[in-house]
Amino acid sequence: MTNPVNSRLIHRYLDYQCTPEEQAIVEAYLLLPEGRDLLDAVLDERLQADMEENSRAEVPSGKKDRWFRQIRERMGVDEEGTAKLRPMRRWMKAAIWAAVIGGAGWLGSQLLKTSGSSSQVVMASKQTANGSRAVVRLTDGSVIHLGAGSRLRYPEEFTGASREVFLEGEAFFEITENREQPFMVYTGEVRTTVLGTSFKVSAFNGLTASVAVATGKVRVDHVKDGRQQELAVLTPGEELNWEQVSGKRAVAAVKAADVEAWKGGRLVFHNKPISDIATELERWYGVKISFRKPGIAHQKITVTLSGAAPLEQTLQLLAAGGGFRYTVKPGQVDIQ
Repeated sequence: MTNPVNSRLIHRYLDYQCTPEEQAIVEAYLLLPEGRDLLDAVLDERLQADMEENSRAEVPSGKKDRWFRQIRERMGVDEEGTAKLRPMRRWMKAAIWAAVIGGAGWLGSQLLKTSGSSSQVVMASKQTANGSRAVVRLTDGSVIHLGAGSRLRYPEEFTGASREVFLEGEAFFEITENREQPFMVYTGEVRTTVLGTSFKVSAFNGLTASVAVATGKVRVDHVKDGRQQELAVLTPGEELNWEQVSGKRAVAAVKAADVEAWKGGRLVFHNKPISDIATELERWYGVKISFRKPGIAHQKITVTLSGAAPLEQTLQLLAAGGGFRYTVKPGQVDIQ
């Protein structure tokens, strides 16, 4: 049988873009000797791409020599920059393997970018099921309100030049200001960078990613294979929507108060299809919502709901705005 794991799938795994089924296949394959050889090859590619990208960046001339010495040391090349890459240091491979076999995904690629320190980052994680939320308090004083059906990975202690966390799903961030240690949120190929502010990130697999700012300012970048592209710099009352497949992006005006109110359960939808609203409610209430008539699913409405209210009350408001009827069974809502 043909091996389903190739370098492209490994890249997707490191960028936290695999489906649960693909993730299980990759992690099983990486336990084999040939899997480890393929991972080493992919990591070598990333290191090389990182060096090539950095070599094109404009940096102050006074720092350039020192910067290239650090690059050469990290990449394992000689003074001319032409020697063959040497094998990775043992500590780096051990750290990456600990992350990969533990299912950290994005952490594996990020360890390559922080290879100037030999201490291994100890990661913690918090995951919520549909119908539940959580509050995560970080050691720097920052607070993260994790939405339903979401997962957050974060260091137990912030020790590097930046504070980096990894999100799959939806969360509202209240970040303690530290200009010497910027805060970065990685969601697949999107990185959101802040110094001290509050903002909301939504990045579910297969759906449009969004970043909305309540206070302060954030920068959002598309990061892939060691390269980055600025998507937007957002200020309070602005929201970026980005479609990963098409690369389409748009910045829209939102109410900063609505962005912040999300952590308390306020759900504001402006001209959204009822199907999109239903998807959000499925996560908040842990139910399955189906449509008898496709026309209702595609209908767009503007409505404000409370995810903290009982399901029946929320459905009544949504039905009034959408002009439909519904029936409720345990774990199931049928919209007619």
